[in-house]
Amino acid sequence: MVNKLLCSVSCVFFFFVATNEGLSAPPQPAALNNGKAATALVVLDDGWEGYATAFCVDPSGLFVTTSRVAEASGSIVLILNIGEETERQLDAQVVHEDRSKLLALLQVKGGTNLPTLSLGTDKDLTEVMDLTVLGFPLGRGLSLGIEEQPAITVTMGKVTALRKNGERVEAVQLDAALNPGSGGGPVLDATGRVLGVVVFGTGGTGIGFAVPVNQLRDFLTQPKIQWVPPAVQFDDLHKEITFRVRLSGYAPWINPDLNVSLELRFPGISTRQFAMLAENGEFRVDAPLLQRSKDAEGVTCSASLSGAFVRGSTEDRKFKIGNRELQLSTLRELTPQSPAKALLVDGTTLEGKLDGLENLTLKVGENRVTVELSDASRLVFNHKKNIDQVYYTVTVKQKDQEIARQKGIIRLRDLHRPLYQLFIQSRQDKITKKLPSTIHDLCLGAGGRLLIFHFHKLHLLGLFDRDQAKFIGYIPMPEDSVFAAGLEHLIIVEKTKKLIHRWNLKTLQRERTAVLNLRPESTIAWIAMGYASKGPLCISYTHAQAVPTLFDLKTLEPRALHVEKFQKIGIHAESVVRASRDGSIFTFWAPKEAEQRSLLLGKAFAVLHENRARGWGLVGGPNAEYIFSSGGIINLEMQKITPPPNRWFVPAVGSGTLCLSVRSQPHPTNRLKDMEFVRIHVVPDPRPILLLKHALTPQRSESHNAQKQSLSYDKRLLLYPDEDLIITIPKINDRLILHRFDLDSELGKLGTDYLLVVSDPPRRARIGTIYRHTLDVRSSQGGLRFRLEAAPEGMTISPEGTIRWSVPSYVEDEKHRVVVAVTDHAEREALKTFWIRVEMQKGEGR
Repeated sequence: MVNKLLCSVSCVFFFFVATNEGLSAPPQPAALNNGKAATALVVLDDGWEGYATAFCVDPSGLFVTTSRVAEASGSIVLILNIGEETERQLDAQVVHEDRSKLLALLQVKGGTNLPTLSLGTDKDLTEVMDLTVLGFPLGRGLSLGIEEQPAITVTMGKVTALRKNGERVEAVQLDAALNPGSGGGPVLDATGRVLGVVVFGTGGTGIGFAVPVNQLRDFLTQPKIQWVPPAVQFDDLHKEITFRVRLSGYAPWINPDLNVSLELRFPGISTRQFAMLAENGEFRVDAPLLQRSKDAEGVTCSASLSGAFVRGSTEDRKFKIGNRELQLSTLRELTPQSPAKALLVDGTTLEGKLDGLENLTLKVGENRVTVELSDASRLVFNHKKNIDQVYYTVTVKQKDQEIARQKGIIRLRDLHRPLYQLFIQSRQDKITKKLPSTIHDLCLGAGGRLLIFHFHKLHLLGLFDRDQAKFIGYIPMPEDSVFAAGLEHLIIVEKTKKLIHRWNLKTLQRERTAVLNLRPESTIAWIAMGYASKGPLCISYTHAQAVPTLFDLKTLEPRALHVEKFQKIGIHAESVVRASRDGSIFTFWAPKEAEQRSLLLGKAFAVLHENRARGWGLVGGPNAEYIFSSGGIINLEMQKITPPPNRWFVPAVGSGTLCLSVRSQPHPTNRLKDMEFVRIHVVPDPRPILLLKHALTPQRSESHNAQKQSLSYDKRLLLYPDEDLIITIPKINDRLILHRFDLDSELGKLGTDYLLVVSDPPRRARIGTIYRHTLDVRSSQGGLRFRLEAAPEGMTISPEGTIRWSVPSYVEDEKHRVVVAVTDHAEREALKTFWIRVEMQKGEGR
């Protein structure tokens, strides 16, 4: 968050360049007046008002400033001509930034024909030359009144040192007195040309620095490439496709004549280049991915004839089935008898009259064989090359000098996979970790970072650090004990002795041991705690009518809990208990019962709802908004929201947006084939976005006889979206498999348009504080726009998708519904809906 005075770090960076000693003088009045007119005060609304300086480099409204401005999450306003009749305020947004150069570029809304500053040169830069700095030090701190804006400050100084890397000036030191708020201000020579941009100064020393003009020029001449990926069907392999590129974040007056080219490369087949033409603010070209005459290598055909079998290659050609025109390269199988039946590479089946394909000429070795289709019973087609993707390179040049380049992959759709799914093979990114013994049970701790395994044969708990991918310690585990972990502590309960041990997860030291305050007849069954919570600890009992107990982690004493409905529901004696991530919801389910009777126990000490026949394995999601089970995803009102049956859903670790699913019952015809895949979903949409192949091969016993398995799917499948990691535990329970994948990269390979909101906004806010969250949106088209469809009063969302709300000291409602609409360049829309619960500050009462 930007501080009250934006550049209120102890310094304000400043790098400067001049041209020659003839310019070592204050600017002439006309040049100074133009510099003042082109320089603006930057006001940031980021919880507190922050200030900086910016100056215009293009009359359409492009302003250069410090990269500190890009860190602000609130609105950005530029004020020009302060104190003059022409004073105006313009809203702005960041369109480009380079933190290595400490520079950012702003685009104002509604600005036309604005006064600009031209750039100088650093060829003849010498020490002790005079310079002028324009800016707004201390922001409104120099205003005459609270409601008034400050006047622009003109500061004189000299170059005191040149910091070079070889012949290139990297930084210029000067003796100008700079203060917070000056960051982003222009450094001018005697003619009013820009020689540098203020970015840093050492408070109280009279020493400052600036980005030199050569680096500023590089920053303004390096556009940001926005590739608009086309959605390419495999049928379109030889058709002309429109490819589009947009350039942003550069000053067009510096490099008006840009040449943009596109390279398409099929490894081992062809590489072709195309010049892209400027059209309506973007660059485009129409070209086929693969040229039929030169690049197509044909297809391999295996033909089954009466009493014979022949296999060879043939040229790709057109024909029809019914009214649909096809290519041989789009086929997998063809049965030519009337009516002809075709199976396409995308899984589609067609049936109809075969037209234009009476025979095929196959090249078999050096010979050619003509196959009459009237004699063939079945033909199977394969490509000689597995053409399922093409590599592209976009290059931007100014004259003959390359200034920007971007590489990527265009994935062809419909090649042996559904349009919305992608197989992540996890070959080189799959790491197997052999464990010291078989796992009897496990839980998560430290917010999900630690996997705590119970090695029953060794009488130990092993703490596996996900980030380090190794065990960081072991803790003794007494016989006949159960365990659970939270954000900071590990709890071990000895069931027979009724002792509770509290261990610190940072020091791995035991902090306290106490005798549980329980009734003598109470027999402990399970314990559970939210893996990112500080309690409470929930203890359930083997007696069917016994009410679970919630224990305080600090005192290790039970909390008062009165639940009337619990006895009526009659939870099974061996019911399993699970906790949501934050420990606000506990779920109970009985794996041996044919008719499931599960319930939710809230942190507020009230049973919410009974669950009948909703499936077993109920696990509260990270936000306690949804419940995940073998029967699908259900809400807290026990309403199922995922219609597909027979899938076991598992919430992601630390994220309420993504989840995994596996088949909870065997496929009726091909059990093993369908059960090899783990699906990734965006909650609560039941349609998968990605498939992880061969991550886990579940067995029937794991789903239908869950009581025999200590590890149900919520413990066997762990998805960490923020880490791009999936951890799976095979049935043998003696190893971990870590599957690394790049979600952005995998989504980019889909070959189809997508718009997904994958971030998980906080569900709680405290009165008198600032609620802030930036939505993480993955889009194939880009050009994202955000708007609030429903929100509490005072909540805003920035053009970058940052939600901000100054929570008032008093609010009438404790829960507030928020709906954010996200629209991309193709006008596709996605909605993100969530609730925020307002809580009081600690020690306060309402």
